[in-house]
Amino acid sequence: MTSVDEVFLSRVGHDLRGELATMVAGVHYLLRYEAELGPTARQMLERVNGAGQRLKRLLDELDNAGWISGGDARSLLFEPVAPAAVVQAALVRLAPLAASRGVAIDAHFPADLPEIEADPDLLGTAFEYVLDFALARSPRKSIHVVVEVLGGVPVLEVRDEGGLLDAASLDRLLEPFAEKEVIPRAEPGQRRRERLGLGLSIAQGILQAHGGGLRASSAISGDGIVLQCTPARPAAIAAMPPVSGRRPI
Repeated sequence: MTSVDEVFLSRVGHDLRGELATMVAGVHYLLRYEAELGPTARQMLERVNGAGQRLKRLLDELDNAGWISGGDARSLLFEPVAPAAVVQAALVRLAPLAASRGVAIDAHFPADLPEIEADPDLLGTAFEYVLDFALARSPRKSIHVVVEVLGGVPVLEVRDEGGLLDAASLDRLLEPFAEKEVIPRAEPGQRRRERLGLGLSIAQGILQAHGGGLRASSAISGDGIVLQCTPARPAAIAAMPPVSGRRPI
């Protein structure tokens, strides 16, 4: 993405976000303080509030699109980070979405994981996109989350229960917009537009900027796919065994 594209997207996103904040604040005020609202009016305002939250998610994705090509690694603010804490914070942010989709989260974090040097905000953004994708693929099922050390490097692995993908779809999964093709269609009455389809490619760019990467593979459990991500050095990534050859997580 060129610098001109990034500036354009940034300015458009900023303007849209300002208008959205005004709308959401107004709706929130009415829902909280207008006691005489009838049930029909309250239901309509709740729908507007939900639409505002979905639009915010789309704008966040648009704002982060500059990381698809790796962004500017010089803008990363490195500090000691506990990977499990970053994952847990992302899960807390996604808890309402998990509940709305009926997804159970099975998470395991060893107590002795080493700290890493990373940008905690951007690393959290990358993990959140990976987790959100797994949630979207597993309505009324489960996702399995583990952080463990492989080759001396803490690695996040997320397995969904959305079914296996054919080789071509798996190979393209980290490309922009490809993830939308493998997410189940929304059921009648549910909102369809929750993402642009850039999340995994953004996550990959952020992790690559850290010196690591994101990989997708079929789960040997046979019920989904595994996304394996880490902000490790490329040599450590190359030394890790294939995901499909490891035990189910």
